Amino acid sequence: MRPSPSRRAFLKVAASAAGLCCLSGFQLEPGLRIVSARPLPYAHRLLADPDTPPDAWPPADVLLLPAHAAARLIALGEALNLGGEVAARPGRPHDPDGAFTVPHSTAFAALVSRGTSEAARSHGDAPRSLAELWQAGAAWPHSVRLALGAALMRRGYSPNDTHPGRLAECERDLLRLRPRLAADPAAAVRQGSGPALAWAEGPLLAGGLSAALPAEGALFSEYDWVIPRRTSRAGRALEFLRAQPTPRAAPGAWLKARAVPLAPLPPEARARVATLWARLH
Repeated sequence: MRPSPSRRAFLKVAASAAGLCCLSGFQLEPGLRIVSARPLPYAHRLLADPDTPPDAWPPADVLLLPAHAAARLIALGEALNLGGEVAARPGRPHDPDGAFTVPHSTAFAALVSRGTSEAARSHGDAPRSLAELWQAGAAWPHSVRLALGAALMRRGYSPNDTHPGRLAECERDLLRLRPRLAADPAAAVRQGSGPALAWAEGPLLAGGLSAALPAEGALFSEYDWVIPRRTSRAGRALEFLRAQPTPRAAPGAWLKARAVPLAPLPPEARARVATLWARLH
């Protein structure tokens, strides 16, 4: 029978675990509800589609949102003004004064495949463009804005285009394609589903995956931490944000590749996109 660990050994293991959590930017905050539109390496609830109305989101004390969704929350008056409690990051279009958001990362809409991009492409296993991805039966993120943005870029339009005729074209394209949606497309690739369109921060992903920008150009989104105004745990949430590491810089080559940020849509276009998304499900 194996002896039980000593109290000292137990404390050493606990301290190591706590240190790893702090290094990952996560503070051990029991009861803090973290809801994220991107997978995180610690306890959280995944917000599969940040383009749904905020009233439909899970209850949260801290949110990780794409910039266009954060902008919508701010416009609705549902984001907590940080009031200088967290270092401001001004100068970003969706939060000019840095009063409501704390940057987390910059993610690009990338063609994700197994192995290195060069090796996969040499064997014909990795698409080079959105047009090729369209034919590959790939997994797509459960995000109407990314799906529609990719459909617009495939036709040579801006991912933020709101022209009714162009939206109608892309709506027909998506209805014909009926993309296979996944909350975490990169995880689907790891499980052998083939290539995917997924958010990526750089060309190398965990789990033996690689990412490349499509030939049509780079679509990107900043992801920000936001505290919902109605949380009852604002103090803990602010402590959590103060503990977050400085975001890594986005790959320079990707930012130079005709990179276009995903921007908020006006209400009329947003209503049309919501109707499209309902028809795709």
